[in-house]
Amino acid sequence: LAKSAPAPKRESVRPPKLSYKERQEFEALEGEIDSLSKEIASLEERFAGGDADPEALERYPLLKETLDQKEMRWLELSEKA
Repeated sequence: LAKSAPAPKRESVRPPKLSYKERQEFEALEGEIDSLSKEIASLEERFAGGDADPEALERYPLLKETLDQKEMRWLELSEKA
């Protein structure tokens, strides 16, 4: 019987996994995103009802920007998870 050639070794190219610190950050981000989303929704309801105090008007874009940043970071980490 002829010996078959050994199968070539495949090097597994695994994407890097989340470090402990990244896992902690990922879990915290989920809560922070939820909290920011609720606060933004609350402000939007106030605006729709005609209650647009200057502090809320100033805070709204900051909350939106923070939410966008946290969602982007969550997405980056979720791709590694």
